[in-house]
Amino acid sequence: MDIFQRSLQENTEITHLQEALTKTPAIYDVSGVSDAAKPHLIHGLTDGKRMKLVITADEEKARALYDACRFFEEDCLHYPAKDLLFYQSDIHGNTQTAERISVLRALKEGTPRCLVLSIDALLNRLAPARRIYDGILTVHSGEEWEQSRFVSRLVHIGYESVHACERRGEFSVRGGIVDVFPLVSEHPCRIEWWGDEIDSIRLFDEGSQKSIEKVDSFVIYPAMELVLTAKEVFAGVHAM
Repeated sequence: MDIFQRSLQENTEITHLQEALTKTPAIYDVSGVSDAAKPHLIHGLTDGKRMKLVITADEEKARALYDACRFFEEDCLHYPAKDLLFYQSDIHGNTQTAERISVLRALKEGTPRCLVLSIDALLNRLAPARRIYDGILTVHSGEEWEQSRFVSRLVHIGYESVHACERRGEFSVRGGIVDVFPLVSEHPCRIEWWGDEIDSIRLFDEGSQKSIEKVDSFVIYPAMELVLTAKEVFAGVHAM
C-alpha cells in the first residue's frame, strides 16, 4: 500500500465510505473536502478501478483538477468543452480539437484510467464515436494504395494541404512523397511511394525536416470531430 493510501486508511470515515462503495454502489455525498485534497481522495477511493470519470462545475475547475490529478494518475486526461465563441475561429486553431480527439483515441485504445471534464463538456452533443473511428487511416509499408486516393482521403478527414508540413493537421505532396502531421501524433510521418505501392514510412522532425526513424506502419486519426460521408457532403452542398 503506497503512502497516499495509508494516510486515507487512518481516517475512519473514509474507510467506511470505501467499504460502502464496494458493497453497495450508489451516489454518496462527501462534504468538507478542500480543493487541494480532492485529487488525493479521488485516487484513494477509486484505486484499482478500471476507469474514473470526474465531473466539475466549470472548465476552469476541470483544468485545475486535471493538473492536480496527474500527480496521482499518470494516464489522466482532460476532455475540454467546446468554446462556442472561438471553436471555429482562426484565433483558436486546432488545439482544442486535438485534445478532444486525443481522448477519443485513448478510449479506443483502452489507455486512460481517469478522465476529467466539466459539466459543459459532458453535455456537448457529439456525433457517435464511430464517425471518428471510421475515418482513421492506417498505412503499412509495402501496401498498395494509389497516392491520389490517399491524398483525397486526407482532405476528406480534415487535413489541409500546404507547401511544407510543419503543424498538426497539415500535409504536403512532393512528387511521390506525402508528408502528413496527424492531429494527435507527436511527430509527422513521410510516406514514399513507388508506383502505387508504399515503399517506406518514416517519422521526421517538423523543424529540421530530418528523418527520425523508419516504421512499418502508421495510424492517422481525423483532424475533425465529424467525418461526413460523400453522400452527406453532397446533400449538404445541395441544401445550401
